[in-house]
Amino acid sequence: MRKMAALISGVLSVMALLMCACSAGTANNTFRDWEYIAVAPEAGALTKDIGTLEERKVIKNADVTCSTDDVLETYQTILSWLKQNDGYESSQNMTKRDEQYTISAVFKIVPEKLDALLDVIDSHTEIVNLRTSTDDVTQSYADTQLRLKSRQAALDQYYALMEKAVSVDEVLSIQKAINDLTIEIESMEVGLLSWDKKVGECTVTVTFTRAETSLGLLRWALIFFLFLCAIALVVFITRIVSKNNRKQS
Repeated sequence: MRKMAALISGVLSVMALLMCACSAGTANNTFRDWEYIAVAPEAGALTKDIGTLEERKVIKNADVTCSTDDVLETYQTILSWLKQNDGYESSQNMTKRDEQYTISAVFKIVPEKLDALLDVIDSHTEIVNLRTSTDDVTQSYADTQLRLKSRQAALDQYYALMEKAVSVDEVLSIQKAINDLTIEIESMEVGLLSWDKKVGECTVTVTFTRAETSLGLLRWALIFFLFLCAIALVVFITRIVSKNNRKQS
């Protein structure tokens, strides 16, 4: 009876050791897998193939300074055309000095109608300065998409490993990696959305000023008139003084 009890006790001890060994092996494998996944998304160069995009991602903008005889009327004309062509005004600043207006407006319009807007501005004003810019972000957009997919795949694996984590250290380490990846993914998604918005609409900054020719002529005419008045006044005073001098003589 004692021998049987000792045998049973020995068998139970061996089974307990085996279970502990299996548990330890699983924990070690889990931690090694987690360490591998931490670098797996970066393993191998990312294939930067912009051909995977349906179209190129190009941001177009324009900056226009123009002059007109009637700033308010011209501005309203351009704004009315803009609204009729699915555009809108994102901001506007108006200043008034010596009864003259200056308006700086930021217009948004789809790229397909950018040239049409510039033609409308040109037909109603005299363009003093025009600057256009294009920024091709196709390569950067494709790279960000690839990195985003890589991070999302890694995040899924981390969540799977979290279910296998045994120790508190493993849980904390994996959770930190999940948090870091989540921040990266959200930042990339915001960046892609920002690019999509900029590509989908052009930003046109237009500054309307009073035509310098009309204002210049009026100013010089006033200066010339005052100059003539000053000469006439001097001549008049000189004659009066001269006349008084002759009377005294």
